[in-house]
Amino acid sequence: MLAIVVDPSRAETLNRVVGAASAPVNTTSHPRAVLLAAGLLEARSRPSILQLSRTLEGRPPTPLAFGVAILAVGLLALAGTRRPPASATAAVVGLCSMGWWLLLIASWQATLGSVYAEIGALTAAFMGGLAAGSLTASRWSPGAARLPVVLGTGTALSIAVALGVPMRFPVVVVPGLLVAGGFLTGAAFPGLADLAARGQTRRGAGIAFAADEAGAAAAALIIGIVALPWAGLTATAAGLAVIELAAIPAVIVAVRRRGE
Repeated sequence: MLAIVVDPSRAETLNRVVGAASAPVNTTSHPRAVLLAAGLLEARSRPSILQLSRTLEGRPPTPLAFGVAILAVGLLALAGTRRPPASATAAVVGLCSMGWWLLLIASWQATLGSVYAEIGALTAAFMGGLAAGSLTASRWSPGAARLPVVLGTGTALSIAVALGVPMRFPVVVVPGLLVAGGFLTGAAFPGLADLAARGQTRRGAGIAFAADEAGAAAAALIIGIVALPWAGLTATAAGLAVIELAAIPAVIVAVRRRGE
């Protein structure tokens, strides 16, 4: 296959490396290929970082589970505060949104492969869902009151990914879940901005958007580089479900106290 899909001069080098390889095997549940290729074959990673990654892969991902548990407890604790911050929920929405995109793209790549056109079309499906969700939620009044339902539905989406549903019928399910994930992300934003506003529309929109993007950035870094290759797709999706579920009580409290 190497001789068919890559330049012959590069195939010779890769064949020599494959023949002497001792790295962990790349699988659907633990997609290690990109990280290992970057570090081992193409020298695009610092040796210390690569060695840390390989050390982690040889151990159980228990620290990641502890991290999810600590984050979930922190989110649940917000429900006991006088005014649960909308920014925390917005960060969770951004984290789960980027997490869904990464996991579903990984599911597509693991089952059907990938080319630029497909990635573009799949991303368009996600962004189209986001636009549709935002437009739909802009008509809800009050929009914040529906946030628990949006988060609960997002939890169900994460569970579906954890159960491997996208792997069984990827041609239909992956684009469908990308549209659904984008829709939920867009549907959450107007309510989050409303909660964060406290009478100042610009402030609310700015805080909600910034927190959402911060959560997405954290997901892109942690899930793409650490969680997927270390814990695997199923455990990562389950972690997203736990985090999103833990964010619901604080939202319920915030919505009720906002109306007082």
